[in-house]
Amino acid sequence: MVKSGKFLLFVLFLLPAKAGIARHLLIKANKPNICNACQVIDDKNISIIASTCNGTDGKILGMSGTGIGVLSFTWYNSNNNIVGTQADLTNVPPGTYKVLLRDESKCLAVEKDGYVVPAIDQVVINNGKTIIKSPDCSQTNGSITNIGITNAVSYQWIDEGRGIIATTADLIQVGAGTFTLIATNKEGCSAQSTYHINGSGSYPQISKVDTINGKCGEIKKLNITFNVTDKDPLYHYFVQDPGGVQIQVGIIAYSPDQPTNITVALKPNIKYNLIVTDPKSCATVVGTYLVSPSEFYVDTSQVTVRNDACGNHTGAIVNLHTVGATANPHGTQYKWYDENGSLVGQSLELTGISAGTYTVIAQDPGGCSDYKKFTVKDSTVNATAPVVKNINLCLPGNALISVDNVDGKGGFKLYDANNVFISKDSIGQFSVNVKQTTGYFLTHTIGKCESPQTPVTVNVALPNVIIPNTFTPNNDGINDLWIIKGLEQFPDVTVEIFNRYGQLVFQSTGYGKPFDGLFNGKKLPNGTYYYTLDVHKSVCMGKVSGSLTLIR
Repeated sequence: MVKSGKFLLFVLFLLPAKAGIARHLLIKANKPNICNACQVIDDKNISIIASTCNGTDGKILGMSGTGIGVLSFTWYNSNNNIVGTQADLTNVPPGTYKVLLRDESKCLAVEKDGYVVPAIDQVVINNGKTIIKSPDCSQTNGSITNIGITNAVSYQWIDEGRGIIATTADLIQVGAGTFTLIATNKEGCSAQSTYHINGSGSYPQISKVDTINGKCGEIKKLNITFNVTDKDPLYHYFVQDPGGVQIQVGIIAYSPDQPTNITVALKPNIKYNLIVTDPKSCATVVGTYLVSPSEFYVDTSQVTVRNDACGNHTGAIVNLHTVGATANPHGTQYKWYDENGSLVGQSLELTGISAGTYTVIAQDPGGCSDYKKFTVKDSTVNATAPVVKNINLCLPGNALISVDNVDGKGGFKLYDANNVFISKDSIGQFSVNVKQTTGYFLTHTIGKCESPQTPVTVNVALPNVIIPNTFTPNNDGINDLWIIKGLEQFPDVTVEIFNRYGQLVFQSTGYGKPFDGLFNGKKLPNGTYYYTLDVHKSVCMGKVSGSLTLIR
C-alpha cells in the first residue's frame, strides 16, 4: 500500500501544467511542521575574553545558531537581567551568563547557561589543601595554613569578636573561634573564605534549637537540645556576651527520662557564644546566637498617605502593616483618632478624610500595642475659570449672567466690583438687577478651591430711565400712576404688565398713558405684578423685566 504522503506527491506531478498554481498551493499546504527543525544554539566557536575585576570589558564572541527566519539572541546575567540582545555579548563585568535563542517558527525559545566571564587577575581561594589545627586546651596555638591563594597581594584575617587580627596569608597562634580571610589583589578586587577552629576538647552535639518568643519587647529564649548518652561525662557550659561577661552557667548531663536541654534568655541584636567545657577543662564554642526583637510595632515602610483635595474628604492612609503579633495577626485591632481625639476609624486603612493629623493605635491579641502619627495635607486642584459674556441692556432692569463652560464639578460664586460675595449657584446662573453699568466677578469653586476671577460687565445704555418698583393708585393725588421717568426717549416702547397668574392686565405702545392700576375699568387688587419693557433696539439685549408692587 502506498503511503498517503508519497501518493499525494505522485498525483501532483501528474497534474497538467495549467494546474501549476494549484500544485504549488498543495505542496505548501502539506509542508512539514517547521517545529520538526527547531532552532539550535551553536557555541563551538565562541571565545570568552576576561574582564578586569572592577570593569565591564568582558566579552563572549562567536555565538551563532540555526533556525527558521531571523534569529534573535538575548543574554542574561546571574540575576536574570537582560544584558545583551546580539549574538555577541560585550561590555560585561565578570560573572556567569546565559543565552536565549528565538527564531520565527512556532518553536519555544531554547537557552543555554554556564558561560563564565572570568576576571583578569581574579583572586581565587582554594581550600582543597587547607590545614586547620585546633589549639591545645585553653591555649592559643591553633592555626589555619596552606591555603591556596592566587593573585592576591594583601590579606586580612577577621575575628568575629575582635576585628582584624592578622595581615598574613596564614593565621597562627589563635584559639578556638570563627575567622574570615579577605584576600585582595592590586586592582582592589577581593575574595573571602570563612573558617572555624574548634577546641581540642570533647563536647556534645546540638540536635535542635527552639525559639520562644516573648511579648511586647520581652527578651527571647532559646531552648537548646543536646545529643548526649549515659556514657557521656558531665559538661559545663556558659553563655558569654561580646564583652566576655558570662550571663548564664550550668551543667549538661544525660537524663533517661527527658531530653537534655538548656533554656537561655537573650537580649535582641546581641551576638552570644555558647561555650562548653569538658572534664579536662577544654573550652569549645559550640554555637553563636543572635536573636531579633520580639516586640510588636506598626510598620510604616510601605504606607501611602494621599492628601485631601480642596476639603472634599478625599484623603487616605493605606498600606499599613504590623510586625510581631503574638497571636493571629488578623485579630489585631486598630483605632484611628483625629487631632481632636475623636475616633474616626477602626480598620487597617483610613479613607475619606480631610487634611489634618491622625493617630493609629494598633493592639495585637496578646495585649501588645503601638501607635504612629500621620499628617494628611490639603492639596489644591485647578478649577477652570468661568467663561462669561458681557451683557448689554438699554434700560435698567434684571440681567441674567450665565457661565458658558459649566463642567458639573463644584459650583460658581458671584462677587460685586469690590470683591464682596453676593451669591453662589451650582450651574452658574445669576440674576442681577442693575440701574446703571455695573461690573462683577465670577469664580469656579471645587470644595475649598477657587479659580481665578473672571470679570463680567452689565452695560446699561440709558441709565437715566428710572423704573419704580411700587405705586399707590388710591386717588390721593400722590403716586397714583406708575410713572417711568425717561421712557419718553423710546416712543416705540412696548410695556406689558402681568398678574401673578401670568394674565396680561396692561399693554401699551409708547406708554403715552401710564398704568393706573385698572384692568377693564376695574381696580386691580393689591399685590405683586410683573412687567416687561421692549424698546425695540437692536443694541439692547431683549426685554427689560422686573416686578412692581401695587398698594391701595
